[in-house]
Amino acid sequence: MAGKFHDLLSQVPLFAGDQTHEFGEFLRQRLGSGDGLETLKLVVASKYKASKKLLDHVSEVINGRSEYVLLDEQQVVFNAIRGILRGGYHHKQKTVVLVKGGPGTGKTIIALNLMAELSKEGYNVRHATGSRAFTGNLKKILGFRAGEQFSFFNNYVSTDYNCVDVLLCDEAHRLRPNSNHRFQKIKSDKRQVDELIFSSKVAVFLIDDLQVVRPGEVGNCELIRNAAERAGAVLKEFELDGQFRCAGSEDFIRRFAALIMVSVLVSVRFGIPCVLLHSGAIT
Repeated sequence: MAGKFHDLLSQVPLFAGDQTHEFGEFLRQRLGSGDGLETLKLVVASKYKASKKLLDHVSEVINGRSEYVLLDEQQVVFNAIRGILRGGYHHKQKTVVLVKGGPGTGKTIIALNLMAELSKEGYNVRHATGSRAFTGNLKKILGFRAGEQFSFFNNYVSTDYNCVDVLLCDEAHRLRPNSNHRFQKIKSDKRQVDELIFSSKVAVFLIDDLQVVRPGEVGNCELIRNAAERAGAVLKEFELDGQFRCAGSEDFIRRFAALIMVSVLVSVRFGIPCVLLHSGAIT
């Protein structure tokens, strides 16, 4: 076998798993001199772009899951946003899309379907959130390879201008004032929302102003509108009203929201721990 392919193997050697030393020596002879460190710096600092094969894989994984099927107004909004994204990508001016909706209205489902569709078309699409648990679950569901396209809001501190074609900022109510953390030597003076818009040709923010989870989270619609204006971006807004949880009962959601609000008001007014009051107080 070796004799048959002798000429080819002399040009492109083949190394087995137990020939690590020989492989290392082969690389050292060819890469051990010259400006290797300078080249490495260029590689490390180079612009990231997902391969077409990876984007196709992301699309296939998402489209293959029945729970990510769009329903009713989700499909309408999805089609409208997809058209805007395709057009906005080719414009010099940035585009910011703001999608508002309460819990259960399908914001994440729309984001994942946009990711699948645009990845299939070859766009470099990234999904970002401010929640390690949420992003971790998505990576676990979609698999390691597809997970390469999922990131966090604070991953865009030092990225290049327009390095991402489309950035899907899910749970944008969890945005923070900036991306600084205590282990960071050089602090950034940029707003986190400005970093996200700076890094993408088209930025999509999916948000519910009433779902802020932790202290220090500042994401709201007005924040994003102001950031879009500072960036000179075209701003498009959509609102989701349909309820796809709780058996579609919008009345249940309204009652629960009112119950929470009453409890919070009692806690603030009398300085007592927040507890849920009996639902009979809600009419």
